[in-house]
Amino acid sequence: MRTTLLKSYILAVMLAAAAAAAWTGRMFPMTEIGGWLAVLMWTFAVGPQSVAFPKHRVQITAADCFLFYCLVVHGPLGAMTAAFVGTLGAQELGDRRLSKQQTMFNLSSIPLSAAAAGYAFDALSTGHGMWAPLLVAASVFAVVNTVLVIVVLALEGKAGAIKNLTGPAPGFVLSVFVTAVAGGVLAEMAARGPGDWTVAGAVAVCFLVGTVLTVVRDRHEAAVAG
Repeated sequence: MRTTLLKSYILAVMLAAAAAAAWTGRMFPMTEIGGWLAVLMWTFAVGPQSVAFPKHRVQITAADCFLFYCLVVHGPLGAMTAAFVGTLGAQELGDRRLSKQQTMFNLSSIPLSAAAAGYAFDALSTGHGMWAPLLVAASVFAVVNTVLVIVVLALEGKAGAIKNLTGPAPGFVLSVFVTAVAGGVLAEMAARGPGDWTVAGAVAVCFLVGTVLTVVRDRHEAAVAG
């Protein structure tokens, strides 16, 4: 019974994400398709790349930076697609292999959270600048994504589902806000002239270098500890 409920819930999340994408896609300006596809290409390629700050439990990922960049520049559909492509890249190119059920959930829940954030940003952005709506959108993304995970843990029968999230939750929320600010800065940079291609390439290079530095730091700390 519990397995059936979980599968039904994941199916509902997938359908909700598909419906949100279809609804938002009607309003996507096709004139932006070139730059949008460029960002998505980089999002997939560097999706697994991240820079971690263990002391603060913060892990900044390139995919999330591109997600909020697309949210500002290309709207809710851009955010949804960046979330989907970034998650797909992280799962295909990353080290961790998830089950089919986990993969299906991640590929729908994260874009659905991005859609909710995108709608919040669009609703507030008129007459309020960019930064206040962007921070609200980051809050919506964090809340929706966290609630979805809590429901999954509950349906899986994990004892103390909320308690399981209290440890990683603060770091996750802080990471969301950091990547949202980074996405906003990238959007301002692109608006001043460089454009999608240049900004996306610069971010990709920064994260690749950051990832290498993080690996070197971890190995050094492991060697010292050993």
